[in-house]
Amino acid sequence: MTRITLGELKNATRNRALRRPQPGDSRPIPTPMPTAASAVRRLHRESADVAAHRLNRAFESSDYWGPNGPAPARGWANSIRTCFQTYIDLASGDGRPTLNTSINLDVFVGTDSVGVSIDVVLLDPRGYVGRHLLWDTPPLTQQDAEVLAAPVVLALQQELGADRVVGVEVWHLRSGTQIFVDSQTALGRVAEVEQIVGAYTN
Repeated sequence: MTRITLGELKNATRNRALRRPQPGDSRPIPTPMPTAASAVRRLHRESADVAAHRLNRAFESSDYWGPNGPAPARGWANSIRTCFQTYIDLASGDGRPTLNTSINLDVFVGTDSVGVSIDVVLLDPRGYVGRHLLWDTPPLTQQDAEVLAAPVVLALQQELGADRVVGVEVWHLRSGTQIFVDSQTALGRVAEVEQIVGAYTN
């Protein structure tokens, strides 16, 4: 059994020729995504102002992401700031409450698994709706949204009950694109996810 992350699935979905590097072939690089995810959670638990302030303070006080860091890192941090403002703008009109917890678990697709992290779960009148955020540049397509929604729906069903999950909102923050994928459509992509993971890891 091989485990990949949802981020790896995203990359392998966009580029079906991509293969997972062999151990030792690549070194992990610093990423601002934990800070970005924390800001999203804080927005829903506290306020947009508090979340934006803490996000900016975290970057400005960092030796890597802040004023003294390398230019690519500063640029990445600024992109996260811009994307987070987009998230604030998009989310501000949604009055649905959110589940006051994150969901982090592995879901099986065939003999492999995908690690899923869901920072926003909306309490919709019809049931639970997950929100999956993309912070990167490549545009979001309907097909990619459906593939990425599949393991998210599996995780939501595993954690909250199969009959209570409505679907997943996939938001591309660079463009402001929002795509809703209902649970039935997402689950119809599970076999495709299995194929993508199998090809990526073999």
